[in-house]
Amino acid sequence: MTKSWHIDRRAVLKGVGASLALPLLECMASGTEKTELPRRFCSIYFPFGVSLPGQNHKDAAWNWFPKGEGRDYTFGQSLSHLQDMRHKLTVMSGLSHPAARAIGGHHSANTFLTGAHLKQTGGPGNSISIDQYAAGYLGKHTRHQSLALAADSGIGTVTQTKTLSFDKNGQGIPSLSSPRFIYDILFNTSSGPIKARRDKLDRDVNTLDSILEHSKSLQRRLGKQDLEKLEEYLTSIRSLEKRLNHSKEWLDVPTPKVDAKSLALDIDINSDEEADPLEYYECIFDLMAIALQTDSTRLLTFMTGTNHAGASIADGFTSRLGIGKGGHHAIAHNSGRNPKAHGQVDKFLAERFGYFIRKLDAMKEHGSSVLDRTIVLYGSSNSRTHVNHNYPLILAGGNDFGIPHEQFVKYSSKTPLSNMFVSIMDKLNIPGESFKDSTGDMPQVFNR
Repeated sequence: MTKSWHIDRRAVLKGVGASLALPLLECMASGTEKTELPRRFCSIYFPFGVSLPGQNHKDAAWNWFPKGEGRDYTFGQSLSHLQDMRHKLTVMSGLSHPAARAIGGHHSANTFLTGAHLKQTGGPGNSISIDQYAAGYLGKHTRHQSLALAADSGIGTVTQTKTLSFDKNGQGIPSLSSPRFIYDILFNTSSGPIKARRDKLDRDVNTLDSILEHSKSLQRRLGKQDLEKLEEYLTSIRSLEKRLNHSKEWLDVPTPKVDAKSLALDIDINSDEEADPLEYYECIFDLMAIALQTDSTRLLTFMTGTNHAGASIADGFTSRLGIGKGGHHAIAHNSGRNPKAHGQVDKFLAERFGYFIRKLDAMKEHGSSVLDRTIVLYGSSNSRTHVNHNYPLILAGGNDFGIPHEQFVKYSSKTPLSNMFVSIMDKLNIPGESFKDSTGDMPQVFNR
């Protein structure tokens, strides 16, 4: 029930022809219950699996998975940087998507958040990802329904994706990689008078309406194969139209004011061979954290690199960092002979993940933190380079939702990763008792 003192999140202060968005105030929740505050989800992906030397190997300390089980476990070298965050994370082994176990190792990233049986020919070949399913419920509350980011921007191919996010028709959501471009989309959208921007959006929507109307006469003249291709195109048009209409609803709400002085927005990781990958990743994670803190979006995905080395800028980051010989893919392939080098890549990425969750934890809101109200999934769809089972996974945050953490949980291969998505939906207050091939939820990880 709405209290008399409740203020809408979109409220603005107006006067003398200007308006300013209000910060997230205590009175913007219907009472003091934390359940009324934002619920968020992030997924961070890394390619090519992890270092997994045997327990008797001289480099056994570089095995990605901890020693022990339950609450009695010890991090190895790869995850040692996360020791101080144990109380806000859970490590898991054994999980995977059954439908992805038989496909190529480079193809499995496509299904990391979908659990789909990937079709490699004909049609988009995928299904909706968990973040986009959640966007159907949480996206209406924010300017950006979701945001897909990656070191290698775009969509990629059916088997070599550059995005984790897929719509209800299995179409990839293009990812963004430029810090400057991401910043401008999030915080620098107020260019020109609102009326002019609204008129432009109206024109764009009318153009899309005309395209859809014209397609009706065209469809009657096409064969089956062309009809399928046209429908894929029209599906994208309809999706774009929905996004434009969503943008119109937010025109009167000013974007948050963010001090960008500390952000390395002009770093060009794609063309500048001297650009520092550490600086780049931390800038991306800074932007992600600010996007969540300002409630610009509640759903984020980020690929630190793709599973296709030949088309990946990020694959060469290891050379810039002085780790091993060759790129990330080559180091992973040589992991059996040199697990320490692969482990050093694992450690570098885990440290960046640690940087992100610490940043979220330092952002305080309503007696807890942004991390406490954000579920973060970190992991890969490979255990070894081309092996699509026993995914290395960490779940962090969501402490306000009753997630216990501080444990290492070992699952058997009989438990599909989609069970985790069912539990995530439950914690985000999103309806649905199943997702793809799920067989239940995961009470051991998600319930106190």
